[in-house]
Amino acid sequence: MKIIENLCIIDDDRICQFIIKTYAKAKALAKNTHIFADANTALEYLKNTSDNVLQLPDVIMLDINMPIMDGWSFLDEYQKLRPWINKKIPIFLITSSIQEEDKQKAKQYIDVAGFYIKPINEDLIMDIFHQLPN
Repeated sequence: MKIIENLCIIDDDRICQFIIKTYAKAKALAKNTHIFADANTALEYLKNTSDNVLQLPDVIMLDINMPIMDGWSFLDEYQKLRPWINKKIPIFLITSSIQEEDKQKAKQYIDVAGFYIKPINEDLIMDIFHQLPN
């Protein structure tokens, strides 16, 4: 399994943030973890680091249901920003939504690599990391 340099978590739930960060650190899955409680701040970070491949995330874990800017809006804005990012960043949606429409909608985004339903646990996190190319 590949160890990544930068993990990006975009989720307004502090417990989810904590669980992902804790497992990533305990299992030595990511050297650095960047946590954003809102998608706007994450987009600004991506815009500001778009020319620095070493600072860009290797993986983004994104919640769909967030206030201010939800995960779908983030994905729409990310699509616009994508031409200036010189790195393929897989995005894994982690959500409490069990709606089939959300699963189908996720397939419309080329950068979405997976759709996972909360609760977050070790198996879910390990499954995501096992999907990453070595």
